[in-house]
Amino acid sequence: HCPSRSGATLSYGYNYHHLNGAGGAGWSLADVDYPAEHLAMCDNHNVLAGCPHNSSYTYYTPGLNPLPHNEGINVVFVDGHAKWLKPDGGVDPVTGNIALHPYHFWPNGNAVHTL
Repeated sequence: HCPSRSGATLSYGYNYHHLNGAGGAGWSLADVDYPAEHLAMCDNHNVLAGCPHNSSYTYYTPGLNPLPHNEGINVVFVDGHAKWLKPDGGVDPVTGNIALHPYHFWPNGNAVHTL
């Protein structure tokens, strides 16, 4: 639990797409061409970080409003480094939540949204 998010029951999520990549089998580390850019875990509203698989929008988590750390989130990448990241994706028109760009969730920059 992140102390910056009072009242939240879940504070962090792991990259759903990393675990459910290649045909549902997950990505091996050898498949990740850019481990310093590929998200492993981040501040999130849910234990699964990634595309919400909702056909009404394609915004990738964190789905937090407000963002907990000076308008950004803490992210751990596959190579093991962690850093603060300002979400760089779209804004959900329904909730106003700011998302991360899908690029961060796919090991080779493949940001195609799949349902």
